[in-house]
Amino acid sequence: MSAYPNAILYNQDFNDEDQATLLQYLASPPDRRPHLCGWFDGQVVCNQPLLPDEFASHLRRHGVTGDDKTKIRCCWVRCGTVMNKESVNRHVLETHLELKYMCPVCGYQFSRKDTMVNHQRNTHPT
Repeated sequence: MSAYPNAILYNQDFNDEDQATLLQYLASPPDRRPHLCGWFDGQVVCNQPLLPDEFASHLRRHGVTGDDKTKIRCCWVRCGTVMNKESVNRHVLETHLELKYMCPVCGYQFSRKDTMVNHQRNTHPT
């Protein structure tokens, strides 16, 4: 008897199109993959799928507004970190989505895209 007796039931509807979509998703770079928004509004988690470059405008709809120095509490599930508004989007991308940016020359990974670009410019000048 299988350790997962219901596994076959869960996979019956997984067709060729689903497989192609999954493979396309896995082949795409992390910064081009959709991620679920984990912002909690006090009643439910948002769970809207978004590409990383869509989070800044999406977070404004969650009330992340004001001038750059306005203090904002991150309402991502199990977070609560308070920071300046100017840091919220970067915090979500780096901390919650765990995006990594790899140097295309040496393969070194960075948590911030601007740090990777600076590394590339300073370490691997063309």
